[in-house]
Parts: sequence; C-alpha cells; structure tokens
Amino acid sequence: MDIQGYGMRRSSSEIFEGLVWITIACVAFVLTYKFNDPLAHYRYGASGWPRTLILGIVIFAVINALWSIFLSGRQGASDPGEVPLSDTSHSRSATGAWVYVKRLGSFAVPLLYLFLMPRAGFYILTPLFIAGYMVLLGERRLVHLVGTTLLIYALSLIVFVKLLYVPLPVGNWPGFYDINSFFVALIK
Repeated sequence: MDIQGYGMRRSSSEIFEGLVWITIACVAFVLTYKFNDPLAHYRYGASGWPRTLILGIVIFAVINALWSIFLSGRQGASDPGEVPLSDTSHSRSATGAWVYVKRLGSFAVPLLYLFLMPRAGFYILTPLFIAGYMVLLGERRLVHLVGTTLLIYALSLIVFVKLLYVPLPVGNWPGFYDINSFFVALIK
C-alpha cells in the first residue's frame, strides 16, 4: 500500500470538499443581492450579517483544506511503512461507505433543517438539529451531546433574541406554533 497515495487521495478529497463549500458560499453571496436593502439603524444593510457568515464559511473551508493538506503531508513523512488503520481489507469497504454517508448527511441535514425551520420553528427544531448533527459527526458521549447542545442553543438565543432582537421562526404546523410561542413567552 502506497501511503503517499493515501495521503494524496485524502487531501484531494478535502480540497474537493472545500471547493464545494466555497461554491455554496458564492451562490449564497449572489443571493444576498436580492435583499440588499438599506436599513435605517444599521449601516451595512439587510445583507450585512448573512455576508459576514458567508465570509466565515469561506475562511473555514480554506483553513480546513490547508490543515488537511498539512496533516496528510506529515502523515506521509512520518512513517512510510505504516498503513492507516482504516486501510485494512476487511474494514475498508464499510469505513469507505460510512464516510460517504457522513459526507452526504453533513450536507443533507442542514438543508433539511432549513426546509423544516419555517414549518416546525426555531425553538423546537434547533436543539434537535444540533444534537443530531453531533451524532452524525461521531459524538456519542451523552454529557458532551447535552452540554454542547444546551450551550450552543443558549448562546444563539442570547445573541439573536436578547442582543439583536431578531424574531426567530415559530413555525406554522399545528402544535409546533403553540410550543414555539410558549418558548417565546418564556424567554421574554
């Protein structure tokens, strides 16, 4: 087994993934021109925050690709005779298939979240999304799942509801609207 070939395939895959994220960010940036209206009390306009988040996506995609290239170079130089653990013939197909499922899920789950957001509401859907996405990425420790979910959920509520006064979607499906409205009343 050629370890440098493995590292090259891995870095090519990471670069491809980075290019996909950058493409998504570019499409999103172009879409921000549809609502780029001036706001009375915010000089950057309605597209200011979305463009900031899009810039963050691009920055993290580039950093991730460069870091993966750096790590694959170090792996290739460390021990050329060492074969990666996932490269055994028995576990290779199962691991390879799971990697593709995880990659597909890492793109599909946020799209599903965005599709369900106006229907099911932010207050119910967001903690489920955060925990589900962490499980998809491999986190299995219950303390970390619950703690991280609560931390991210609380920070997002503080930032959007208390600091920026952004009305978050409460959903329009029966039952979801009532539960989300209860959360809104509880938070205020």
